[in-house]
Amino acid sequence: MSIPIPEKVLNASEKILLRDLLESPSLRPWIISGVSNAVNCSYENGEALLSEDEELLHFRLRQMLRSIDYKTRKESFDYTKQMIHKRRIDRANYLQRKANPC
Repeated sequence: MSIPIPEKVLNASEKILLRDLLESPSLRPWIISGVSNAVNCSYENGEALLSEDEELLHFRLRQMLRSIDYKTRKESFDYTKQMIHKRRIDRANYLQRKANPC
């Protein structure tokens, strides 16, 4: 699947390191969860890796993720799951209040 990313976004991303994201307490669980899901699920959809460079990137990301202790990874997944669930409930409540203002 190829989703185009604007060049200005790619240029801006060069100023942000993965380390910056992992060191951010507010982003860390999302990054761990997101990268884990991306690496682990990319093969489940039958998506073939396009190049050796991409295979190497996946390998490096898997190695990095494996070096994060299990407890931290589990806490990250649990936190993001809770936050997604909370967001869904909050959104449903908001839409219900908006539809029935009385």
